Amino acid sequence: MIIGETPLPSGALGVDAVAVTMKFGDFLALDNVELKVRPGSFHALLGENGAGKSTLVKCIMGYYRADTGNVLVDDREREIESPRAAHALGLGMVYQHFTSVPAMTVTENFVLARSQLPAVVDWRKETRELEAFRQAGDIVTRALTAVMEAMPIATRPVKAPAGPSCGSKQN
Repeated sequence: MIIGETPLPSGALGVDAVAVTMKFGDFLALDNVELKVRPGSFHALLGENGAGKSTLVKCIMGYYRADTGNVLVDDREREIESPRAAHALGLGMVYQHFTSVPAMTVTENFVLARSQLPAVVDWRKETRELEAFRQAGDIVTRALTAVMEAMPIATRPVKAPAGPSCGSKQN
């Protein structure tokens, strides 16, 4: 926390992209784009290939820096210089294209995606902790399973992602 700065709320956040423009050389990828995501809501960006969906999300999440425009988190302008900075602000995205290790379970892939991952993962320890997590019937696991069961996809948190098609994994 920075002295004199109001801390972010602990609940759901609102996110705004305001007048975002981005070029790749002479190619105009985003032209004065506006997006408002109200606190507690979920959104899907739909459009044709090349419409700028991924570019906009990457600007919001700190992978790219827009040429012009602003990102607001809970009505406060923020400089998001990296995905780690976005995560520290409480932002998260599910991307269209992702990298996973097909021989690992979805849960193991989530372990690999943690923002604070040690250089060497103690998989025995992780496996014990994940098993204890499942055996305890933690509310997060139940909630995740309930959400995933309500989705029109065939994967579950402990199923290896190698089997489903790429389209199934993206949904």
